[in-house]
Amino acid sequence: MFKAIKFTAAAALIGVAGVAFADTANLDSFRALSAVEVAETEMIATLKPIAVADEASAAKGVLTAGDRIAFELSGVEGAKIYILNMDSTGTIQMIYPNKFVEGGEAQTADTMMVPAEGANYEFEVSGAGGAEVVKVIAIDGESSAFEALVASLFDTEKAFPRAIQPAETTTDALSAFFESAGDTKIRNATLEYVIAK
Repeated sequence: MFKAIKFTAAAALIGVAGVAFADTANLDSFRALSAVEVAETEMIATLKPIAVADEASAAKGVLTAGDRIAFELSGVEGAKIYILNMDSTGTIQMIYPNKFVEGGEAQTADTMMVPAEGANYEFEVSGAGGAEVVKVIAIDGESSAFEALVASLFDTEKAFPRAIQPAETTTDALSAFFESAGDTKIRNATLEYVIAK
C-alpha cells in the first residue's frame, strides 16, 4: 500500500499493520484480472530496487521495511498509464497517477519509470508484511470511459486513492470494463512481491 509522508512529499509502500491473514480470494481475483491484449506492442513491467537492504531477496520479489522501489515500464509509447496495488488485506489503491503527478497524458517515450527520476515522491516499503499484487494498465487511444470508471471507484482526494468499494466489487467493475472495451486498446502487466515480516 502507499501512503504520503513528507520530506519533499514522499510516499510509502505499506501493508496495513495489525492484520494477520492475507485475503487470498481477493488477491487471486485481482491477480487474474486481465485485459484482452489487442495492442500491437507488448508492455513489460518490472520492479526496480532503488535502495534495498538485501539485493538478492529484492531480486526474488521479497522486500523489507525501509526498501525503496520504483516500477520500470517498457512498450508504453502512446499509452496512458494507470497503476493499481492490492495489499495482503485486499485493499486496492491507485498509485499512479496520484496527488504528486497527474496522469492522463499519452506517453511520448517507449519506457518510463514510476516514480520518475527526480520526482517529489518515492515508494518506501513498510507495514506488517504479506503478499501484494500490482496491476499496470496501459490504454491506447480514447481513455475517458476508463477515467470515469476510476473516478467512480476511487477516492481521488487521497494522495494515493483507495478504492471506495470492497476489493471484489472494484475488481468486478474493472473486469467488466475490460470485457466491454470495444475498440479501446488495453494492455496490462502484473507484478507480485512479498513484504517480509
